[in-house]
Amino acid sequence: MSGMKKFIPLLDRDGSFVEPLVREGDMVIVSPRARAIPIPMGDKTYQLITEGDILGIIEN
Repeated sequence: MSGMKKFIPLLDRDGSFVEPLVREGDMVIVSPRARAIPIPMGDKTYQLITEGDILGIIEN
């Protein structure tokens, strides 16, 4: 299904902090135009959403 990626968003495009809504391994549905920058932290890589919208979260 397009528009779905597995990642932990740290910030929405408006700068709001959304991490508490998303747990590791959750599937996040983003808008088709969403863009993200990978940010390595320790042994994991997080994604900073720079464009687009988080449309919903499917719990793991």
